[in-house]
Amino acid sequence: MNYKAFFDLLRKKKAQWSQNPRAKLTQQEVDEFNTVVAAPEAATEPPSLSPSTGLASKTGPLAGIVGTVAATLLLAAVPQFEGTSYKAYKDVAGIWTVCQGDTQNVHAGLIETPEGCRQRLEAQLIAHADGVMSCTPRLRDTSRDYQRAAAVSLAYNIGVRNYCHSSVDRNFDAGNWVQGCNSFLAWNKATVNGVLQPVAGLTFRRQKERDICLKGLT
Repeated sequence: MNYKAFFDLLRKKKAQWSQNPRAKLTQQEVDEFNTVVAAPEAATEPPSLSPSTGLASKTGPLAGIVGTVAATLLLAAVPQFEGTSYKAYKDVAGIWTVCQGDTQNVHAGLIETPEGCRQRLEAQLIAHADGVMSCTPRLRDTSRDYQRAAAVSLAYNIGVRNYCHSSVDRNFDAGNWVQGCNSFLAWNKATVNGVLQPVAGLTFRRQKERDICLKGLT
């Protein structure tokens, strides 16, 4: 979810409802919205998988790039983080969107199937995985399944460019794996009323991604 756009929309709606173009969200309102955003995600946690668990059916192009373990994690966890809409809708920027935030080849009236959304997600994850591993070649090591999955999930949310300029990438490049995993937590903020501040939904996601990242390291 694009939290900046979410809060911008809420602020815009408040200005309309109050007929006050300068109306802003109060801190209490921000806290209440944070609670609502975080609540549905907190009820569902990404699966904890090992290389020997639940992998037989999770093969395909993504698995060929990131490995079966990472592909399984990503195809299970990212929909939980992002949410899914089978019916095309316009996001707050007016862009037609479907499934887990996909904007490629989407038009008004489009209704996707679960399998169609899975294919769209896999294609987007492949594109992000390619970018992540170009920036962090160490993630190609076959022993880095969980760090690879966490990094691709992060990049899917913040963009490959931001990932490549992050302390996560720098720490991974230096072989500082635990520090790199802990650096995920810094990416939990969005601008609300012109102020950059933590958002509950992003904080929850970063904590879960860090948990995946740390698997096998501690």
